Amino acid sequence: MSAPRPVGRPVRRTGPSVRRSVISLALLACLVCGWLVWDNQRIVTTTYAGVSVRLPAAFDGLRIVQVSDLHSRSFGKDNERLLEAIADARPDLIVLTGDLIDRTTADPATALDFSQRAAEIAPVFSVTGNHEGASPLRRELLEGLQARGVRTLAGTSADLERDGEVLRIAGVDDPLVAGTAADGDAGGSGFAQQLAAVATGPEDPCTVLLAHRPELVEEYAATGADLVLSGHAHGGQVRIPFIGGLVAPGQGLLPELTSGIVERGETRMVISRGLGNSLVPLRVNNKPELVVLVLRTR
Repeated sequence: MSAPRPVGRPVRRTGPSVRRSVISLALLACLVCGWLVWDNQRIVTTTYAGVSVRLPAAFDGLRIVQVSDLHSRSFGKDNERLLEAIADARPDLIVLTGDLIDRTTADPATALDFSQRAAEIAPVFSVTGNHEGASPLRRELLEGLQARGVRTLAGTSADLERDGEVLRIAGVDDPLVAGTAADGDAGGSGFAQQLAAVATGPEDPCTVLLAHRPELVEEYAATGADLVLSGHAHGGQVRIPFIGGLVAPGQGLLPELTSGIVERGETRMVISRGLGNSLVPLRVNNKPELVVLVLRTR
């Protein structure tokens, strides 16, 4: 008589196909993570070669490099890769459109060192972003920029002259700095006053306005600015093919204003996807962007 079979659950052995699937998934996860890290370290230069505005003939072909939302990042030692990309663009001037530092930045040295070296390439103009507004280092940063030859515009403008003709570069603080209600912060009318101070008319020089938040495009257009340069939206953080950005501050899900050129009446606005990150540490399908504009007369 044969011995009785033991009662219990059968022992299930992991077959070779299951082990292969687990290993494949692990390798795929490693590849995706590696690609994301690598993609976030690259800089893509986007060139808008024929931005047509009400530009004096003497400034036809003016080259502007826009640096936005750096958030104290460094691309290579001492930002060498970023500075090399800027130099390769052969700018006539460089503009910093906000969030040069992050609200969590403990030392502005990286941002200030970058700004000083950028100012050795071409004249630099800057405006504040919301992270400067939230940072306890704002005064130190602004004083440091001034000491390094960077001109910060806050409801002010500067006239560039060539062959007797004038191009105006104007700028406004981020609303969080200027003191208006923004992102739930109570404030006064400082931002509106700054916009009024840089307002322009048809008899005034062609005006390039630096202003951090693209969702305020209607207010910028109301100033009569010919060209507005903004950032802030980080390209929507995640770029979905054929759709665009996933989410942006001040615009929510599937935002309209995250990248490229938009028009409001006679005003054109260029939106940079920016270079750095803040609360969300990674971009997806959204490489850090340096913007180059070549202005043309109409």
